[in-house]
Amino acid sequence: MFTIEFFAWIVVVLSLIKTLIILVNPDKWMKVVEAVWKNSRIVLPVSLILALVVLYNLLKEISIIQVFAVILFIMLIFMASFSRYPNEMLALAKKILKDKNVMPNENLYKKFLKWGVLDDRSNESIEDTFSRFENAITGFRFYNLLKLAKILNMDWSEFKDDKMPKLIESGIVKDIGLEIGIQRGNFYVLAENRQEEVCNFLGIKYPINDADETEVSG
Repeated sequence: MFTIEFFAWIVVVLSLIKTLIILVNPDKWMKVVEAVWKNSRIVLPVSLILALVVLYNLLKEISIIQVFAVILFIMLIFMASFSRYPNEMLALAKKILKDKNVMPNENLYKKFLKWGVLDDRSNESIEDTFSRFENAITGFRFYNLLKLAKILNMDWSEFKDDKMPKLIESGIVKDIGLEIGIQRGNFYVLAENRQEEVCNFLGIKYPINDADETEVSG
C-alpha cells in the first residue's frame, strides 16, 4: 500500500507545483512544456519505462481490472477537460489518424514543390523534409495573414514591409522559410493561441471571421 500512496503523493505534489506556477507565471510553465516536447524522442521511451514500473508496482497491490477502471475514470476526466477545445481536438485526431508520419496532403505537397522546398527530381526524402517542417512549426499554426492586411486596407508587400518585422520581433509571427528549405520567399506562421494578441497589435477588432484562417500566406 505504501507504493500506491507514494505514487499518489507524486501526483499531488506535481499537480500543486503546476497549479502554483500557472497562477504565478504561466509563461514559466509553457517553457517547461516546450522543453519537454522538444525532446519527444526521449519522452516516448522514458514514459513507457516509467509506465511499466508504475504498472508493475500497482499490480502488487490491485488487480488489472481495477487498473482499467482507474484508466476509464482518467479518460472521462480528460474528455471533460478537452471538450472545451473541440476544434483543436478534431484537428489533432485527423492529423494522427491520417498518417503516423504526418505526411502532407496533395495541395501542400504541390506548394512545397512550387516553392522549391522539395525537388521531385532529387533523392530528397519527403519524410525528412516534413520532419523539419513539423519541428519548425512547433508552437505555431497556419494563419491567413493576407486577410489581416486586407482589413487594414494594405496590399501584401506593404503589410510585409511595414507590419511583419514588428510581428516577428514580438514573437507573434515566425518566418520558417529557411528552416524548411525555402531558398526564395517566406513562410509565415502565427504563434498558437495568440490570434487576439496579433489583432490588438494591429488595432483590429477581435474576433474576426476565421473562415479562411487556414490559408497559407507567404
